[in-house]
Amino acid sequence: DLHMDKSLVVSVSRELSALYAPWRKDLYVQGGLYGVFSLIAILSLYFARRRRRTFDRLAAVHEAEKRDSAERLALALGGAELALWDRHIPSDKVIVNERWFTIQGYRLDEIEHDYKGWQERVHPDDLPVIRATLDAHLKGEIPAYESEYRMRHKNGHWVWVLARGKVVERDAAGAPVRIVGTHMDITERKQADDALRR
Repeated sequence: DLHMDKSLVVSVSRELSALYAPWRKDLYVQGGLYGVFSLIAILSLYFARRRRRTFDRLAAVHEAEKRDSAERLALALGGAELALWDRHIPSDKVIVNERWFTIQGYRLDEIEHDYKGWQERVHPDDLPVIRATLDAHLKGEIPAYESEYRMRHKNGHWVWVLARGKVVERDAAGAPVRIVGTHMDITERKQADDALRR
């Protein structure tokens, strides 16, 4: 009887091992899959961080280039004593630099620098020619806008400016959206021309 009991125990033991074997195999497979997924996640995180660092470096380089370009433009405009204007046509909002004000004898906070305010300071005799030239450029009939006209100085006298500009943005229908240009004070040249004529 004792011998029978021992063989029975051994037999049961073998059956339990057989039951655990597939479970252990599944455990190894799941552990392996977990390891693979963990490795993929770690690699993905590594490459994402690396890509982010590369993007940040490129953005910093781009920002530095923009600053350098803006500085070069400011130096060029200052050296040539040019005023810069940037007009958004649909809203008639105009962005200008400090020289735009000083040509007319004003400080930045003394006058509005929108299109309507500019028109009010232009000599009325010069407005029709300015509008005709500007409209021709906005319609694409001429490659650029250029006009010489008088603007009232803060002290009451007239200053001559040479205005040049070009459309830099159009909408999907081809209508002008933005025009950028410069003003140059040519009063002395005009006075010299008048003296020569006289």
